[in-house]
Amino acid sequence: MAHKHEKMLRDSDAAMQKGDMEAFWAPFADDCIAHIGGRSKLAGDVKGKAELRQRFGEFMTALGDSPAVETHDILANDEHAVVMQSFRGSKKGKSLEVRGVAIFHFTNGKVSEAWFFDEDPYTSDPFYDA
Repeated sequence: MAHKHEKMLRDSDAAMQKGDMEAFWAPFADDCIAHIGGRSKLAGDVKGKAELRQRFGEFMTALGDSPAVETHDILANDEHAVVMQSFRGSKKGKSLEVRGVAIFHFTNGKVSEAWFFDEDPYTSDPFYDA
């Protein structure tokens, strides 16, 4: 049986695939903090669910035409979760496919802090900024 945090994140992922963004954001605390790796316009610290939602929208826009997010696996316990994903997009005649990892910390059953890293920021950062 999956850990409750794994199930929560899998349900969130399924909601995103269906376009149910309210259910997608349900696991995040209103005052969550996120740290986004790299040096692109998307990188840096984000404070609060509202700002994280905005940055996620910017990320999806930066992926260009037909952005895709595919989750490979989710590992979780009482305090943390790791989500392994691939991201795809295309724009201006170029395409991107990059693997990434998200690390989540839980407080009171909600994501209170998160870290997002791309496997190859030297490839993804210029694509996001284009």
